[in-house]
Amino acid sequence: MFRTLMIGAVSALTLSAAAFARRRFELIIAGAALASIFAGLPISTVEAQSGKVGHGQVAGERIPFKAQRELPQLTPEQKRLREEMRNQTHLPGPPLPEAPRSHRKAAPTAAGGDPPPAAAPTEVLPPGNTFTFFLSTAQDPYPGSTTDLIAEPQAATNGPVVFYTGNWFASFSTDGGASFTFVNPYTQFAPLDGGFCCDQTVIYDPTRDLMIWQLQYAQSPSTNKGSYRTAFAPPASVPSAGWCVYEWNPGSFGLGKGLWLDFPHVALSSNFVWYSANIFQINGPFQQSVIWRIKLDEAATCATLNFNFFLDTTFTFTMVDGGATDTMYWAVHNSTSSIRIYQWAEADSTPRPPTDITHSAYPNGTRVCPGPDGLNWCGRADGRILTGWKNGGEIGFMWNAAQGDGDLGTFPFPYVHVARFTATTTPALIDEPIIWNNNGAWIYPAVAVNDNGGIAGTLYFGGGTEFPTMTALILDDLTSAAPPPWEVYGVVASESGTDRLWGDYFSSRRRPDWPNTWVITGLQVSPERQPKAWYVWMGRERDGLTAMSSVQDGPTGMSSVQGTPPTSASSDFLRFWWDDISRQRPAAGSP
Repeated sequence: MFRTLMIGAVSALTLSAAAFARRRFELIIAGAALASIFAGLPISTVEAQSGKVGHGQVAGERIPFKAQRELPQLTPEQKRLREEMRNQTHLPGPPLPEAPRSHRKAAPTAAGGDPPPAAAPTEVLPPGNTFTFFLSTAQDPYPGSTTDLIAEPQAATNGPVVFYTGNWFASFSTDGGASFTFVNPYTQFAPLDGGFCCDQTVIYDPTRDLMIWQLQYAQSPSTNKGSYRTAFAPPASVPSAGWCVYEWNPGSFGLGKGLWLDFPHVALSSNFVWYSANIFQINGPFQQSVIWRIKLDEAATCATLNFNFFLDTTFTFTMVDGGATDTMYWAVHNSTSSIRIYQWAEADSTPRPPTDITHSAYPNGTRVCPGPDGLNWCGRADGRILTGWKNGGEIGFMWNAAQGDGDLGTFPFPYVHVARFTATTTPALIDEPIIWNNNGAWIYPAVAVNDNGGIAGTLYFGGGTEFPTMTALILDDLTSAAPPPWEVYGVVASESGTDRLWGDYFSSRRRPDWPNTWVITGLQVSPERQPKAWYVWMGRERDGLTAMSSVQDGPTGMSSVQGTPPTSASSDFLRFWWDDISRQRPAAGSP
């Protein structure tokens, strides 16, 4: 029976100097806010205790929408750039300080080996037990010439309309994800810097009916920078009004030339969309991390954006992926036993002083999890924080830990380290409900929060006798065993492995028209080592019973749906897409 042991709460260390540091940060931040107000400049930055705060402006541009029925084919130059950028993105930050183990080692096992972790292992369950997949769709065809085994798929939906992105591809659906039509990220917008390269994110804001798409562009010796674009549009008006597009580069945050942006993350609060990125020197090392926020009301009208940002030299800002309302939370590692949590209230022009919290030390060497073919599919993974959530008075974060010796035991395979904290002005550690297994690795989590406060998403299991397997995890009011476990269900297994090619991130989003269910993205590898990017709608049966009336079993044994034609009240956009898809998709029940 699936169980995960909740580790007892560990109190954060507090020092008298910490109170002094927080007060000093508050005074400097207040000065930064006043300086920003009186500067009157497009970009204004002021030094703060642990970083730099600033504000700026950026104008938007309307760009027409482009779609195509045929699969986009990469040119030789685009293929060359893809191979080049694969080795120039997902770059490491500064070495993370290793913390000494803080607990007394338990007695050796009878065989003389190290003791196993105290937490019970997490097992993969078959669908059932009130959990179900309402829809699952493989993104066929996306051959290796177009995408990659480092797929990084992301999806966002308003229900009927789904926008789906990955490394080097994008697609659109108007039948709830049952079928997709192509969007070419190379040609959708004009060339920028070294050209479109790779990392994308997508998220949907239901309060303003905005699909929000971000694209990353390669660093260029001619422009001496590497940029992002963010594009905003109501899903129903894309063909008529196009995207409203804004461009971002390190100069947007008061930095000089010779820098580029990498490893994007996106999240929503009530009135802002938030982005973070790592900033690297071109052909050089990591420099800083940046987080910035965009007013959704301004983006919805394609107005000039007034944005706030925060820079720090810590590596990889990761925001909570669901549940943030009037305050955004994000975190970074200080060491393998310390995390720094930041928070920024919507009403404030600057973030609050961060809080450093001690947690159990985790192993952080090269991740090793060879599968049946001996290939180490998780060798690319590192320990940067990948996902987080806010659920009422709790915030949590997850990251990939290595195999080996840590405060919570000795792990035979890499595992997901989980830490939960109080969502207070000064957060404190609650517990550490880790996800591990004796027979394989757990890595690459992504989670979100539904309207009931349930937490669910995706992560991967594999190694030993198992090829990488996409799974779905959930923790909600129906997760009955105590202490809190993670129920984890198998979605689809790969049929071959990869060597250091997986990740780097995936997505979980609350589905807004069924707000107690989720949509997740994933990757499967065929026997020919071709990638399939999956779109899955999942949740508890009770939370989607009406939707089940349109669900039928697909030919793969997974649930799938045939969409229904738009009504006369539907937008021109939906009818346009429906006509296009109807010409391509086989009829229900056809082979």
